[in-house]
Order: sequence, then structure tokens, then C-alpha cells
Amino acid sequence: MPTAEEEESLKELGDNAFYQSETALQEMLENLAEVTSSEIYEAMQSSPFFSILCDETTDVSVLSQLIFYGRFLDNQGQVQTKFLAIKDIPNGTAETVTNNINMFMDDNKLERSKFVGFGSDGASVMVGSQTGRVTKDPILKVAQAKDVRWLSHQKAVDTVRQCLPSLLISLEREAAERGDPKAVGLASFMKTYNFAATVSMLSDVLPHLTRLSLLFQKTNVDFTVVDTVVHATIAAVEHLRDHYGQHMTALSAFVEKLRSEGVTVPLNAHQQFIEQVYNPYITNVMTNLQDRFPDTGLLKNFSCFDFTSAD
Repeated sequence: MPTAEEEESLKELGDNAFYQSETALQEMLENLAEVTSSEIYEAMQSSPFFSILCDETTDVSVLSQLIFYGRFLDNQGQVQTKFLAIKDIPNGTAETVTNNINMFMDDNKLERSKFVGFGSDGASVMVGSQTGRVTKDPILKVAQAKDVRWLSHQKAVDTVRQCLPSLLISLEREAAERGDPKAVGLASFMKTYNFAATVSMLSDVLPHLTRLSLLFQKTNVDFTVVDTVVHATIAAVEHLRDHYGQHMTALSAFVEKLRSEGVTVPLNAHQQFIEQVYNPYITNVMTNLQDRFPDTGLLKNFSCFDFTSAD
């Protein structure tokens, strides 16, 4: 019950301003919930990564509902677990749950690149090995780069780039809790501007080399197109020298996200990287391609054996 002073203040707003009706109470609760939720979503959006915990339930009318919780780092680096929402869903199938989780993240501007974990109970619709919710998520595993397989290099670099904040936290935890010297060394090596820049550089260059490599892995290689593809690859790599690719263009934003994990940017770091690493790497890749395929023009002569193009 309001105090006498509170009742007097309410009367100043009008005779009907006691806010005791069901409609008024619902509106107030919805407004309070909206303000509280927006603060939580803003904190999740600014976190370097987050995970979502889900559980399916039913209300008193036996309608399916999905409960959302979020785990993320606050601006002090502390792990927070917060209730997010309850959503009505038409049924509890894995496809419906997946679509609603994706829609929930889109509606609340939660970046998928930061989505690193999913938690649920043991129900088959959530964790079933064939059609469960977890099988609908992209699973990133750090691949081992093989010396003779460009595709493995690209996959390894792409995964490291996408998981770098998580990798840094894991390495630092291993270093702090177990005193693992390898973790200490790797964390120190990876928390540098040059490492982030190198990963971005490789993410732009390796796809071109991978496509060239896949050409020679076909069981029915068309030798008449090798010269064209090789020169197109060299031209694409050369183009990157003066026109940065997608990931080098976004390097500043990428590094900014890593600052919370201790990555620092020394003075003139970018210019030094371009002069000492980026430009020499691009030049060496072009030179190696030219040296490895010196006589690709001769392969065009194999077209005389291609009877499908005969007049």
C-alpha cells in the first residue's frame, strides 16, 4: 500500500492516477521489462563473445515456449548470466527451435561471429546427434595446417580469425591456472598487432591459392585452362597489394574488438606491418607462383586432343 505522502503525490496527478488497474500495471511492467532488457542486450552486443542457453517449456495452456538466457562478459571482464526472454513457438521441433534462436539473435542485433556457445538440457531435440539443435550450428574447430594442402591452411586461418578472442582467453586461463609455459608463450605471441594483421592478410590471400590448388585435385583436370587460371590467380594476388581485401579493410575494427583481451597497437604498427610483412609477402607469393608454373602456356597445346571442341 502507498504511504500517505505517496497518495498525496498521486492525487496531484488526478483523481484516477492510482495505477491500480490491471491494464496500468501490465503497461508499467512491460515498460520496466523493456528498459531492463535493452540494458542486457547492449551489454551482450558490446561483449567480445556470448553464449545462449535455451530450454523448452509449456505454459498453463500447454503451448510450447522457448526460454532464453545469455552468458557474456561485462565491461569489467566478469561473466554474467542473465534471463533474456520467453518466446511462444508453434512446436518443439529442432527446425522450429533453430529458426527462433536465429530470429531472436537477429531481432536483438546479436552478431553470429560472437556466438561461441550453446547450452541446453539433454533432450534429443536440442542435442540429438542427427537432427538436434546443436547439429544446426556451425562448429568451429582449429584445424592443423598441412605443409602440402592449401585448403587446410585456409580453414585453419579462418577458424583462428573467428575464434581469436576465445583462444586468447583460453590460453591465458591455461597459463594462469596450470602455469603451462606453452600457453604463456602462445598468448604473448598472439596478443600482438602483427598476429591479428597476419591472420587478416592470410584470410584475403589464401582463398585465391586454395581455388588454384583445387583445380589440380580434380580427377579430370582440363590442362587447357591451367594457364588462364594461374595468371588470374597471380593477377588477383597482385591486386591485393594496392587494394586491400575484405579482412585487411576491416583490420582496424578487428583489432579494436581484441583490445579487451590485451592486444595493443604500437605507434606506426600498421605502416610497419605493410612495409615489412604485407608487401614482401604479396611479392613472394607472386614470384613463387611464376616460378612454379613457368611453362603453363605450353599446356594450351593439349587442346588439340579435345575432340569435343572440334568443328
